[in-house]
Amino acid sequence: LAVMQPFLDSTPEMIEYFQQYFGPYPLDRYGLAMTDSFSGLAMETQGRSLFSRDDFLGGELGEFQQQLLAHELAHQWFGNAVSPAVWKDIWLNESFATYGEWMWVDHIGIIDIDDIASGELQFRSPGSSADPTASNLFSSNSYGGGAVVLHALRQTIGVDAFFDLLSRWVAENNGESRSTSDFIALAESVTGESLTTFFDEWLFADIPPAEFPDA
Repeated sequence: LAVMQPFLDSTPEMIEYFQQYFGPYPLDRYGLAMTDSFSGLAMETQGRSLFSRDDFLGGELGEFQQQLLAHELAHQWFGNAVSPAVWKDIWLNESFATYGEWMWVDHIGIIDIDDIASGELQFRSPGSSADPTASNLFSSNSYGGGAVVLHALRQTIGVDAFFDLLSRWVAENNGESRSTSDFIALAESVTGESLTTFFDEWLFADIPPAEFPDA
């Protein structure tokens, strides 16, 4: 238990941080389950995220541990509170949790979020994050590739509108399953603008623009 205590102790700060941007924590409790499984395993089990103890045995809260913990915690909002309508909408789970992970490591000073996003954009594989095939459902474009889309959206509509969108997405759809078209509709409602061109270029295109929009 002593080895795992630093990871338990870090959780309230993470929850408090995400609540500022995603809205109130959507469940009535949260915990960590450390299992005897292979390294790298992590699952957003509702209310008690599951990890491999092998990734935490050193007792150090390093970059890898921070990323794992933040990603699965962010899923409590994106994936658990609001689930994808169909499997093709999986980016609404994984890209959003990945973006939460990026936000957290930026917040604690490990790496700047603009640098993370630029690196992901540079090395992003071709393929639409919103239209995966069965064989690449959980490919990098459902994770970092889609998080690139979110970062571009943040740059396009502004920080305030972006986080208003994310918090409203959870608040207005908690306990429901929603689609990519639902998310686009809410984004346009929040901004009062058509975002068809943006999503066509960033989310649906096999190859997105080479550079992010100017903030």
